[in-house]
Order: sequence, then structure tokens, then C-alpha cells
Amino acid sequence: MHEASHEASHEASHETSATLLGLLKSRDQTAWRQFHELYPPFIRRVLVGMGLVDTDDLVQDVVITVLESLPGFDRRTAGSFRCWLRQITRYRALAFLKSANRGGTRRQIEEIDSLADDTSDPSRRWDEEHDRYVLDRAVELARNEFGDRVYRAFVGTAILGRPAAEVAEELGMSPASVYAARHRVQSRIRVLVHGFIDEPGM
Repeated sequence: MHEASHEASHEASHETSATLLGLLKSRDQTAWRQFHELYPPFIRRVLVGMGLVDTDDLVQDVVITVLESLPGFDRRTAGSFRCWLRQITRYRALAFLKSANRGGTRRQIEEIDSLADDTSDPSRRWDEEHDRYVLDRAVELARNEFGDRVYRAFVGTAILGRPAAEVAEELGMSPASVYAARHRVQSRIRVLVHGFIDEPGM
């Protein structure tokens, strides 16, 4: 019993360490490049939507804080990274607005401060936009990694729900190759989003 439990724990630990989140915690440079491709544009878009301008320095502050704090982050529940990032963004944005020569309207400060409340409208919008954005970017990264034909096999079967034989004929592939392509892309997307959002339905 103990050995089985130990093996299961080891397998779970190995799986996590192989994901983008696990690699980020170990300071893997490739993982950090992928993180930079995923997150700064999302953070900037949310902040601009709240009326902030000249957000480059603020986005950089958020990314640096994530880099410094991530080794101590412990994901226990679905969506916890999303919430953790939201709180870091809130903290850095408030500090940014209160710093010299920046100010910030009362409405802006109240809206950003409301990100502390999981039930507030800005928090719900953050969560929804976060999951949609991260999944879209992960799909895009996977497309760049695997190339057009493999990606089209994935889209045709997993997204559009077309028969594998039909997609295979269109792409000049065997049905088995189409299934393999779909599996490769799905697996890569799951690795990219694991820990950041709930398991994507594909």
C-alpha cells in the first residue's frame, strides 16, 4: 500500500515537473520564454481595458514579481494560478497608480482593487478572459511547433468534429496519422495549460 502510494505520488510529481508550470518553478529558460509569449499581452490587455496607459513598466513589474514569487507558489485547486496572478497584478497596479506622477482616477483604483474579491465583476471577467486567452495562445504555440498539416488534422477532428477518414483524405494522410496528429497536439496543449487553467475540453 505504502509503495503504491509512493509510486503514485512520484508519478504525479513527475507529470507536474514536465508541465510548463513545473518548468517555470525550476527556472527553465525555454519555459520562461513561453510564459512571456503567453502572459504579458493578456495582462496588458486587461490593464488597458481598465483605463491604464503606458503599461509597459507595470507589466514588467508583474512579470518580475511572478518570477520572484513562483518558487513558493503551491497550486492546490483549479484556477488557483489564475487567482494568484490576479492578486499580483492588483497589488502591482495599485502601487503603480500611487507612485509619483501617475495618479489614477478613483474609478480606476476601485476597479483594480475589486480584483481582490473573487465574486466581483472585474474578477469574473479576468477569470473568463484569462482561460480563453491562455487556451487560444496555447493552441497557437502548438500550431507553430507542429506545422500546418498536423495542426489542420487536429482542428478537423478535435475542433470541427469531422471524421478522421475525411480529414485524412483531404490532407493526404492515413486515418491513423490523423489520430496520431490529433493526440500530439492535444497532449502539447494540455502540457502548456496545465496548472494555469482547468483541463480544456478537446
